[in-house]
Amino acid sequence: MRIEIPHPFPFDPTFGNHPFRLRHECAGSAEAVRRLWIERPEIAGTLRYFEAVFAARHLTIPAVYACSQFDPSVPPPGQFSVYNAHAGPKRLSPFTSGHFEETLSDLAAEYRVHAMNLRELLGPAMS
Repeated sequence: MRIEIPHPFPFDPTFGNHPFRLRHECAGSAEAVRRLWIERPEIAGTLRYFEAVFAARHLTIPAVYACSQFDPSVPPPGQFSVYNAHAGPKRLSPFTSGHFEETLSDLAAEYRVHAMNLRELLGPAMS
């Protein structure tokens, strides 16, 4: 089945909640960061400059976040931390799973909800 994705299509917030991400294995690129932190814990201070939650606190533009309840590559607590910190207008498009071959849900229905959130929040920008 082919699913048409509207543009712009904001998706997973990533690199949020480093304190959590550093303590939990994942299949994504953050695993390399976690392994480096195990060897060199002093990098934790530098990682704060790359914290998506910090940046989201300063965003006042509308944003739609597609956060997954299960995601082996991008830990969900980090995704939801970024969404919760966003200072401006926002919508949440919850997905059952992300970065996972076996879909755990009706993906087409989740994409429809996400497209609706994009249209409602971004309106003319979606044209």
